[in-house]
Formats: sequence, C-alpha cells, structure tokens
Amino acid sequence: MKVIVEHDESIKHYLGQYSTHHEIFSGKHISLEIEEKYLTWLQELTVYVEPLFSIKLRKQKKFFDCSSFYTTPVILGMIGPSIDREKVRIIYDMNSHKVQYLSRQEEQIACDVISCCSAADAIDSRQYIKCIDYLTNLSKELNKPVIIYADIEIPDESCRYRTLAYKIVNGYISQVNGIVIIKANKKEVYKYYNPVPKAFEFYLDHTIYLEEEAGDAVKMVMPFLYPEGNAQRAKKVYRVHGRADTLYHDVFYKSIPDEEEIYVIIGSGDIKPSCYYEALGFTAVKLFSDYCMLYGTKKQFDAASQLLSSDVVPQYQKAILTPGASSQKQAGQKPIFSLVPDNLKYKGEGVYIGVVTADDVDYTHEALRLPNGESRIDLIWQQQRADSGISFTKEQIDGAINSPHPNEIISLPEENSLSTMILGIAGGLNKDRSYRGIATQSKFIAAKIKCAGKTLQHIYGGMPSSSGVLLPDIIIGALKLAEFAMLHKNPLALCIPFNTNVDSHDGSLILQQILSFLARRMGLTLVIPSGEEGDKMHHYGIVREQKPVTEITLRWKNQDKISLALSIKSFQMLLG
Repeated sequence: MKVIVEHDESIKHYLGQYSTHHEIFSGKHISLEIEEKYLTWLQELTVYVEPLFSIKLRKQKKFFDCSSFYTTPVILGMIGPSIDREKVRIIYDMNSHKVQYLSRQEEQIACDVISCCSAADAIDSRQYIKCIDYLTNLSKELNKPVIIYADIEIPDESCRYRTLAYKIVNGYISQVNGIVIIKANKKEVYKYYNPVPKAFEFYLDHTIYLEEEAGDAVKMVMPFLYPEGNAQRAKKVYRVHGRADTLYHDVFYKSIPDEEEIYVIIGSGDIKPSCYYEALGFTAVKLFSDYCMLYGTKKQFDAASQLLSSDVVPQYQKAILTPGASSQKQAGQKPIFSLVPDNLKYKGEGVYIGVVTADDVDYTHEALRLPNGESRIDLIWQQQRADSGISFTKEQIDGAINSPHPNEIISLPEENSLSTMILGIAGGLNKDRSYRGIATQSKFIAAKIKCAGKTLQHIYGGMPSSSGVLLPDIIIGALKLAEFAMLHKNPLALCIPFNTNVDSHDGSLILQQILSFLARRMGLTLVIPSGEEGDKMHHYGIVREQKPVTEITLRWKNQDKISLALSIKSFQMLLG
C-alpha cells in the first residue's frame, strides 16, 4: 500500500527498511510503498500516517480566458482540465510528472500559464503534492508570485478537509509569495476550516475556498499578492471575498454550521423593541438598557444580515467556559468538620446563596436540608432554550424529596456534583451537625444551564468538555437568580464556578463587561474563580533586572577601522 507519513528526522533512516519505494517531500514528510502488514509498526514509529487518496479533475464548465493577466508578472498554475495550448506556456503531466514547454510569439507576456492536467482526469494525493512542489519551485526560479487554481473533487469526504497532504502543500506555499484556490461550494466552505480529530498542530492555511470559476477567482486574489507582508494574506482574501451573505465576515463565525443555534449581541445604543426581533424569528433576551442578546440559528442571522448589520456589536466573540473538576471520597467514619468557629456572628440568615451550574444539584443531600427534612433550596431553574426554562419552587422540591422516585420529578446528578459541593461548602449543615459549612442559616437557589454544543467548542474552545458552557448562558442563569432574589427582597451571593484560558483575560469582551454591570447591583455579590494556572505559567512574564544607563565617550583616529555598530556585549566588556 502507498502512504504519506510525517516523522521525526531522527528516525528517517529506518523508514526505507520495509518500503519497496520511497520519495522524500520535505525534511519530515515522505511517501512510502509498504506491505500492509507493516502498517502498525509504521504508525508506532511515525507522527502520522495517511494512505494515498484519489482526486478527480473536474471538467471545465467555462472557458478560462487568461489574456487579461498577460501583463502581470505571475505564475498561474491551473490544476484541472487541459487548457487551449495557444494560451499556455507549459504543460505539466501530473501522472508522469513530465514538463512540456510550448513556444510563444508574444514576447510581452509576463504571465506564465501552466496547465497541470491528467489524461485520465484523475490523480492521487502524492501526485497532487508533487505538482504543487513543481509550481512553487518554478515560482522561486522565476522570482514570480504563484496562484494555483485547483478545480478538483475528492470522492472520499473524509479526505476533503485538513489532511496530511494539504498540510504538506501548505508548507510549500508558505515558502513563496503564493496562494492556492480550491473550487468549493459556498455552503460547504466552513467544513474546510473546522477542526478534525487528526494529529495536526495549528497552522495558517494558505488555501482559499471559492465557488467562482477560474477567471473570476484569480481576479479576486490577484490584488493580495503584493501587500506589505503576506503572512495574513489568506485571512485577508477570505474576509474580502468569502461568503458575502453572512452577518459577520469572520472565518471562525463562518465555520459554524447553518443550523447551529447561537447568540448574537445587539448593542448599538438604539435597541429596537423585542417584538421587532421576534418578528424576524429570533428570541430576544434583554440584558440592560443598551444591550440585548438574540438567539437563533446561524442561517437565520445570515438571512437577516442586512437588517441587523448596523445593530450588532462589531466583532463576533464566543466564549467557552468550563468548571473546575470536583471529586469526593467517602470516609470510613464521619469526622466532625466545621469551616467556621462556633462563635461566628454572621451565619447567612436572610441571605440567598446561589450557583450557576452545568450539572444537577442533589437536593436530597442532608447538608442542603433543614433538621425537619424540608429543603433549604427555594428555587431550581433549568434552562431549556435561551432564557426560557422550568422553575421548581421549594414546595415542588419538598414534594420530590418525599416521593419514592424523586429523580422522576426533578432530575438528580448521575455523578459527582460540583454545584452540590459548592452549596455544601458555602452553607451546608448535617442533621447531626457533624459537618458545618459557613452560612448555615442561608437558603439556596440554583440555575442549571445547557452545555455548549461540541461543534462550537471545537471552533472556539479546543477539545470539547462535557461541562463546557457559553458565557451568554451563564449571564442568563445569573439574571434569573438575581431577579428571583430581588423579588423576594433577599441579598444574593452568587457563585459562577467557570473559567476559560482562551480569551484576553482583561475583561474586554462585551459579555464580560455586562457581567461586571450585573455585579454592581445592590445586594448582589459575584464569586468567580481566578488564577488556577499552577505551574503552567500561561500568563507568566519575565521582568529582567534593569541596570542603570552608563554614558561613555569613545574617541578614535581612523573611522574606517571602527565598526559602525557595537553590540551590547561589547559595551559591557568596555565597562568591565
């Protein structure tokens, strides 16, 4: 079988031992032909192994007129059906890798058009890589930027997105002033940017996916070949020429599937009545006078982009947060344990302790009940969609406790419950007083919010967590509990046990600012985690000791023998 592998250079000399043929692409990528029985050995030895996959060259739907590019010094590599020989400088056979130069009389032509084709209209991924390698080497040789337009189709869908072959191609393109355009359906573009469960680190993709035919696509990207600095070229081209019918021209936003339900923040200072947004099919969640959140599918937001574009906040930001891990152990004998001294004056009388959680609260736990068995929990709110949900009052919770099957009335946690632990520490009290928390005379309220979908977590948070949530849902849960406490005229200490390591950590997100506004309410205290990075040093900075500046004077007779610049080390030597 034929495979492409990514390997560590230290084991490079082992790879040829069991292969009948090998071909080196780069320092750590190689193509091998091995017997299938050695595949397991190869997978253990290398970083990643990918079997070759087939690529079909589509038939040309529209004639490609390259005459408009003749005066531009650029290489146009056209991967697909054969082009009229009179319009082409070079023909590259992707099956045999033979190059045929064609004579042309137009000396003034600066554009080199290379037709990369196959008699069978089909190639494999190894041949595709070799073709890109040839075009990028030609770009270096002629010192011209290169645009590669690939009108191709991958029959196996699992090989269409983020493969090792594409990663190798991306490495070639990153070495030259160039870009690859792959013809793709607009509705499928987001899939090319979605993370996939493969052993790839993040890299800037120099490939653009456009629906336009060759002539129009090349015209779109041509202006971006000569900007100052080309590291962000792919991102710039996509922002300008990506899907024009979306609410946000952002590659991550566009990666969200059309049917995914999301929140969008409205914050223009001139928020329209809720009925206006509801008439468009959205759920409107009022936050404060200048902000509200809309909830609906991404497809709905894109369809209403013209109506919403002037009202939405400038950038689409999605925060994924996760709680800290909790665990519990059952002791053989229950020791007497108290978090506070016996003479503590304030024990939480008349105060609500609340928690926004992604799990269920164990309302049957004796630490959260009165000595007579009644619940100390006055409210459990369970989110269903946006700000709508089910509320369970104290009477309903007591009814579930006295039921032979409480879980059938109000759901109970299946495993360790972080929210139960938090409430127990904050104000739990056992019937025999063997355990005593802090505010033992307080009452409890809880809001259980939905977990974020795996797709959104992949795009905005990395590896999905079973308890990952969205910041908008946290705010909704906090508002529900704050309104309940205000209605009953009780102060609220609200714990939000979620954190993230993927934002700027400076409170600049709109939703973080809204949470700060909420914290300014009288009678409301927010308790949130901070730090917890341990020895990871994610936000650690080194401040070097600053030495005082010392002035010295240098005099010399022959300036030609003196270097124009002295290093800092040289100055230190002169100063002793």
